[in-house]
Amino acid sequence: MRRPASSGSRTEVLLHAVSVSVRLWSRTLVLPVGALVLVVCSGVVLRSQSDPPYKNPSLPVDARVVDLLSRMTLDEKVAQTLAVWQQKRMLVDASSNFDPSKAAAVLKDGIGQITRVSDGIEHGRRLSPRETVEFANAIQKWVIEHTRLGIPVMFHEEALHGFVAPQATHFPVPLGLGATWAVIAFQFRGRWQREIALPDIHAPVFNRWQSFKGLAITAVLVVAFLFFPRLPREWVALVCAGVLLMSRRMASREMMSLVDWQLLVLFVGLFVVNHAFQETGAMDRTIGFIRSLGVDPGRPAALFGLSVVLSNLVSNVPATMLLLPSATHPQAGAILALASTLAGNLFVVGSIANIIVVTSARSFGVSIDFRTHLRTGLPVTLATLILAALWLVVR
Repeated sequence: MRRPASSGSRTEVLLHAVSVSVRLWSRTLVLPVGALVLVVCSGVVLRSQSDPPYKNPSLPVDARVVDLLSRMTLDEKVAQTLAVWQQKRMLVDASSNFDPSKAAAVLKDGIGQITRVSDGIEHGRRLSPRETVEFANAIQKWVIEHTRLGIPVMFHEEALHGFVAPQATHFPVPLGLGATWAVIAFQFRGRWQREIALPDIHAPVFNRWQSFKGLAITAVLVVAFLFFPRLPREWVALVCAGVLLMSRRMASREMMSLVDWQLLVLFVGLFVVNHAFQETGAMDRTIGFIRSLGVDPGRPAALFGLSVVLSNLVSNVPATMLLLPSATHPQAGAILALASTLAGNLFVVGSIANIIVVTSARSFGVSIDFRTHLRTGLPVTLATLILAALWLVVR
């Protein structure tokens, strides 16, 4: 008489049955699953090989640009210089929704820019943030998928004082302007008017030949850019400039004397120094030293302070370029924009715009020296930076 199987032996039999089933299923699925993986991988490889060079992100930008320009027709090149703004009704149906059939007629060659998407379609009605994004996404998706080259559209919005649209982020510019005028009104109360002699400006007499030559060279430049993309643009521009300078009726020295060389050299020099600062690793070592002191440049407060200090050492635009690698915080863009711009009001050298204004004022007999500028620049800078810091904290 056979003895009944124990619970242990039953478990072994069950596990053995399960393992046999698993092996059978694995053998059954290996071939179809493997074939599916092979097909997917092959599709990815074939797609990457079939993509034109201008869509290959691993290639240098210059090579991609040259390839794209060589493929573009004249109509497609012209389309990239155009924009749709108040004619956005040409892209929508009766319900103000994006209409692909209308887009096929208007955007068949692509478009360089869609202006002020948040303006909406109907007069007096602005789009909400969601409607703005949905409208922009619909246009972008159609252009990329249905135009011959799939060149993405650039979208333009007014952003001088923040995103000028309903429910959008606005920088505290009105508060800053109010604080600035309050300081100036207090310091210069009773001294708002001054009589000065206007400079004697001699307007050049209209010269038909010189005007024709300038227009002809401009036309040559445009044609070279549109139809000969393989020509180095910098060389084409230099050759055209050289032709303009070669004139028997207008001396080159007169044309060159109109250039503010001191300001130009200063502006170029700032970027030369910045590039050298980056290439030599001096900026990385400086950031490393700051980190060793326990200050993280990526944190909002530290980035704000560094932007203020650096803007008054190398000017605000170069300072922003140097600090961009550390701008990783979600608020970094607003911090750099506010701190570097407002800090530039402290010293004359804090911003190239200050130097331009001081130079222009001198031609009207108004002298603004370092001390005079600082007397107003210091309280203005402190007041606007405090307002900006409070705005960033509250936001």
